[in-house]
Amino acid sequence: MSYHIAKDKVPAATVEQVRFKNLLKTMDPRYELPSLTKLLCMKSTATNDHTGEHIVEALQNAIASWKLYEKYLVAITTNNGSNIVKAVELNEWLRMQSFGHRLHLAIGHGASASPGPFLCARELKADFRTARRKGDIC
Repeated sequence: MSYHIAKDKVPAATVEQVRFKNLLKTMDPRYELPSLTKLLCMKSTATNDHTGEHIVEALQNAIASWKLYEKYLVAITTNNGSNIVKAVELNEWLRMQSFGHRLHLAIGHGASASPGPFLCARELKADFRTARRKGDIC
């Protein structure tokens, strides 16, 4: 069921609908539906086409499913990916560059230029990537 929701572009908020939960309990009472947060992570990684337009759709779905109001959005923090930048521009939102992402890039560039002082930072970067691959973080 999670695969279907993630791959077939079913709105993530579906998992919180009472009738949908009842349907799943009827089909298999043992099945535990993932949380909305986990499902949104699955949806974002399941889509092969990460164009700015698709990201706009995903962001709008997230805002709607979390019952947020776009008019109260102050800014969005992103990395420098051209698809993310385009999505933010298409939504006409204020974009702030992620300090963490910029720090990550600086460490990566610094470590390749002078590996000695950046050895610890490089190990932290590798740990972060390993945790992400394992699914420990979204």
